[in-house]
Amino acid sequence: LRSAVGLCSLAAAQHPLAYTLMAAFVDGSSVTLTADVVRASSVAVYKVVGGEVGTLVGYNDSCLATADAGSLEQVEWRGLYTQLKRDHVLGTIPYRWERGGNTTARLVRATFEDLSVVVLDGPMMHDGGISGGDKALAAKVLLGIDPTLPLLAALGERRQVCLVRETEDEWELVIPHALLQHLSMRETGVARFRKHPSMPITHRWQPEEQPEGTLEPWEDGAPPAKALSLIPDLDLPAISSDSGRGGGETVHP
Repeated sequence: LRSAVGLCSLAAAQHPLAYTLMAAFVDGSSVTLTADVVRASSVAVYKVVGGEVGTLVGYNDSCLATADAGSLEQVEWRGLYTQLKRDHVLGTIPYRWERGGNTTARLVRATFEDLSVVVLDGPMMHDGGISGGDKALAAKVLLGIDPTLPLLAALGERRQVCLVRETEDEWELVIPHALLQHLSMRETGVARFRKHPSMPITHRWQPEEQPEGTLEPWEDGAPPAKALSLIPDLDLPAISSDSGRGGGETVHP
């Protein structure tokens, strides 16, 4: 991992809620992070939760109940991670088999009525060579958050969620755990999945509306056509195209 040795942010002149930051590293490289704060309505996301009747709210409550203190870096990004793309969310199903002893899982689609979204973007966010702690610190510098506070918990206090790139092409909407109960949301089941009896892979599945006991074969990496039609890619929350971004500068201590 590279270690950041300098951070500098500059508010964009055209928009009070758009910021740019550049971080300098000990190896002489630098990378940019930008932040916009936007309003978004009717935001739809996917999440795979454990259990045949699992819900987003129930999963979030279990995360809150089992969370330990941890170091600042361990809790910086602690939140509810949701996906927008079909391939992305289907790729998270194995996590349910690897954690918590689940043998069944449920894909839900949640739609939020109104959100204040902090959009964190730039190469820094999906650079695997930069630690989560440095990414969080950079975001806190941009947003004027006390660096001693966990990033997502602080955003929750502001009633804000976070939109970040996990990879260059895949975004996640991250909801602070304590904030979910205060958001207006509706969720519906999309599909159910069952673990292989002897391996941590998905074995069978069924659309939510089908009667129980009508499980069909599932092959990881090759979802059936019926699943493809049930799980379309979702749109990114509307991001202001005229917010403007300021120029950044790099500071070496």
